[in-house]
Amino acid sequence: RKKIWADLEAAGLALKIEDHPQRVPLSQRSGEVIEPMLSDQWFATTEVMAQRAMDAVESGEITIQPDRFAKIWRGWLQEKQPWCISRQLWWGHRIPVYYVTNRPGVEKYFVARSEEEAMTQARSELGEDVELQQDPDVLDTWFSSGLWPFAAVGWPNEESDDYKKFYPAAMLETGYDILFFWVARMVMMGLTLTDKVPFKEIYLHGLVRDEKGQKMSKTKGNVVDPLDSMAEYGTDALRYALLTSSVAGMDTSVSKGMLENAKAFANKIWNVGRFIITDLEKNQATTPTAFESGMQLSESEIRGMPWLERALISKCHGLVNSVTAALLENRFSPPTKEIKEFLVDDVASWYVEASKTRLQAHLGGDPSSEMAATSQKVLLYLLEVSLKLLHPFMPYVTEAVWQRMPRGASSPESLMISPWPELSSMARDLEAEGWFTKLCALVSSIRN
Repeated sequence: RKKIWADLEAAGLALKIEDHPQRVPLSQRSGEVIEPMLSDQWFATTEVMAQRAMDAVESGEITIQPDRFAKIWRGWLQEKQPWCISRQLWWGHRIPVYYVTNRPGVEKYFVARSEEEAMTQARSELGEDVELQQDPDVLDTWFSSGLWPFAAVGWPNEESDDYKKFYPAAMLETGYDILFFWVARMVMMGLTLTDKVPFKEIYLHGLVRDEKGQKMSKTKGNVVDPLDSMAEYGTDALRYALLTSSVAGMDTSVSKGMLENAKAFANKIWNVGRFIITDLEKNQATTPTAFESGMQLSESEIRGMPWLERALISKCHGLVNSVTAALLENRFSPPTKEIKEFLVDDVASWYVEASKTRLQAHLGGDPSSEMAATSQKVLLYLLEVSLKLLHPFMPYVTEAVWQRMPRGASSPESLMISPWPELSSMARDLEAEGWFTKLCALVSSIRN
């Protein structure tokens, strides 16, 4: 701007200088004024692609959760605007266009998969001495990443094992802020190039904001580095803190208090597991416990137990039903709270304490009694089921505790590949649960 004004003054064309307030865009990094400049770009027509992407959602072939984003999806795609697919960057997939450089006055280009293929086309049309130069632009980031669902599994070889096994995928999980930029592009590209939708479900999470609810940015200096949080509180604690407050399509805030509470819960899991397993190892000679990982308790066996054991087992089975139903519906926050309430309040605060009077001689218990063996078996059962339910949310501490549990020769090597609790074998005793609830309320009222 200054140079242009100097040239105008030198030519005697400048009339006067007058202040004129206006918005001048500045580069965030350099602080320099951003000047608009017209340039040639490559565009892709989207009429057919966008319509097919809209139809896929409206027909139910693809579902979006939360479903309110289906309206946003339709609102964006129905515009069917041409898509600028070229970018002036130093990295990315090069535009596959090759220009003729040694034919003055000839504006000719060839589109090809490689320079060799482009040269073959050019020579057949313009002669052997033709020279080509590839377009320096690269493809739009969202164009390249839109190819990912099928390009990563072997496409264009649609007969490859990976392509057949993994495409289309079952679910895409991503942030709602890139629904149009990335997700819509993947659907458009998938339908256009493979004639298949790339996934059946789209699950949208919200943005992770700071404890004041503000969007994190380097400029504001309010970024919570997940690596720092993992180092201070543990990976499981970070995962649990985020999942506890996670609701589909809604932003969530992360604070130091949330991370501290999650770390305390991880410690509680470790301590409960250590007590149960250490007590088993200590009393193994006097308290034979026929338990190994994956064991199911039969209805007849449960009916023969005291009411307290029946109540805890019944509550555990109810928890399995609730958590399983929530996960099948992609509701991830409620299970984290339900599992914590059961493991901390019911198992640790009540049943573990009650079992001590049966398992520990110095508290008047008889470790060699049948009652002690029953308590030990139920403790191990409740612990393993809780670890399985919690494993998708807190994989590390649950795996570490589970590895110390008694396992048979047929038990899997890892909790990660162990079978999910079988709903069909989950007996319930609502009467015993009611007694347990009343007992807890009575004791709590006396304490308070």
